[in-house]
Amino acid sequence: MYLSDFTYEEIKKRIITFESNDFSKMTPDEIYKSVIELFSKNGVIPRDLYTIIIPKNEMFYRVRKFADKENFLTEQDFWNNPNPPIGRLNLAGEPILYACYNNDPIKTAISEVGITDNELFVIISYKSVEEIEFSSPGIISSSYKSDKEAYDKHILMEGFLKEIFTKQVHDENNPYYYHISCAIAKYFFAFGKDSSGSYHNDAFVYPSVKTKINNNIAFQIESAKKKLKLCGAAIALKNKAVTKDEFGVLGFMTREGEHTKILKISKELKEFILPNYF
Repeated sequence: MYLSDFTYEEIKKRIITFESNDFSKMTPDEIYKSVIELFSKNGVIPRDLYTIIIPKNEMFYRVRKFADKENFLTEQDFWNNPNPPIGRLNLAGEPILYACYNNDPIKTAISEVGITDNELFVIISYKSVEEIEFSSPGIISSSYKSDKEAYDKHILMEGFLKEIFTKQVHDENNPYYYHISCAIAKYFFAFGKDSSGSYHNDAFVYPSVKTKINNNIAFQIESAKKKLKLCGAAIALKNKAVTKDEFGVLGFMTREGEHTKILKISKELKEFILPNYF
């Protein structure tokens, strides 16, 4: 039990001390140090190495704005940004595949990207071809319902972590909350490469920033390419008048033969409205 070395009051005091920091004025190194101080006990961080399995044949969805068809010319365009800015679970330049999983994943992805009415976007789908191991900041407390002390500590910590992972970042020039969430995922949940260069988990599941209740998932890109199959993509239009699902599919983007660089919109499906996702 990763909180067994802390009392409830000690956890509460540490959270209050941590939240009293003015992170907007701190350097990334100072933020990382404050995260280590939040969780460490006698210089050691009691990592949460609890792992959950996602079975094969589960679906994951990602949404990208369709500003220009030139943004969708190669297979890589349907995976991760190869040189991303800092994000919720990645530092600048660290490739991570972000997607949505379970509980209305397409609608969640649309919300996360901020698709507006009458805006075109692309729905990208993936299927797991192997079991996926993931960790998460809000899945453990239910395991301790028979132990009130442990349960209360986990509820306290999970509430704090949920708030951290759903914080809106309003200033992209000073994304200090991204540094906080990256540090917590790395030091507390062992999300990322260890000293041997290997990964503890394939992915990290955290609450949707926009809905607060549905799930986002961040994949280590090596795991994504190995354990996910790119199923396809569809061009859609957000419009409540089109369908009760608030968006309609106008066509599918497909490869021609073995050439991954040539994609087209299927003309015969322009009027097709997707009733059950794919």
